[in-house]
Amino acid sequence: HMYNVEGRYKEALRVRAPMEDAVKKLDNPVYFRSFNNINYEVSKALNRNGEALYYLEQLKMLNDSILDVERTSQFNEIVEKYENEKKQQEIIDLSNEKEKLMIKNELSASQVRVRNLWLGILAIISLSGIGLVYIIQRQKRSEAENRSLQIEQQLLRAQMNPHFIFNSLN
Repeated sequence: HMYNVEGRYKEALRVRAPMEDAVKKLDNPVYFRSFNNINYEVSKALNRNGEALYYLEQLKMLNDSILDVERTSQFNEIVEKYENEKKQQEIIDLSNEKEKLMIKNELSASQVRVRNLWLGILAIISLSGIGLVYIIQRQKRSEAENRSLQIEQQLLRAQMNPHFIFNSLN
């Protein structure tokens, strides 16, 4: 580049090959662009129009390539940003849905607890009723047995009385 600035174009041509090798080793589009720009300027100054056109076309292709890379990079960044925002929105939506389901489950759980409480109360009342019916039936059976025994006892007494009177008379 310094040869170009100082107007020493012939010397610039001599260092072109080593400079090209160095640029190829670096493998950076920005360095290729600078190299082609310098060669374009040198060729133009030396009236080598064919070379100047070649380097200008290479420079244009590199500029287009670099712009394409930058645009692609920007496009990819925009797509990535959109995808991230979309995923964030999905996360928010799923979180809201999860909260709704948890509230619904809590309501369902409390409804289940209330239902189980009522079933428990109903079971206790039913068992108490069955127990009460059993006790009442047992008591009635016991009273019936007592009456039966009393009647039997009275019957036996009634049978004994005539014998007692007969035996007493004898």
